[in-house]
Amino acid sequence: MYTGILRYVDIGAGGWTLESSNGETYTLFGNIPSSLTDKKVQIQAKPIQGMGFMMNGASLQVESIKAIG
Repeated sequence: MYTGILRYVDIGAGGWTLESSNGETYTLFGNIPSSLTDKKVQIQAKPIQGMGFMMNGASLQVESIKAIG
């Protein structure tokens, strides 16, 4: 389980990141609702190998996501 602020990064084709509460930044893959942009979320995800085009941290495949707080 990962917790943090969901951000959309407009680099190239764009992509999603999670700025976690522990200071880590993750690149996210999967179905992510744009309505959660800039909100604190809790994500159930699995780490995946490889580096995305944004190259800003470990990559996670999102299984579920919900707003918290």
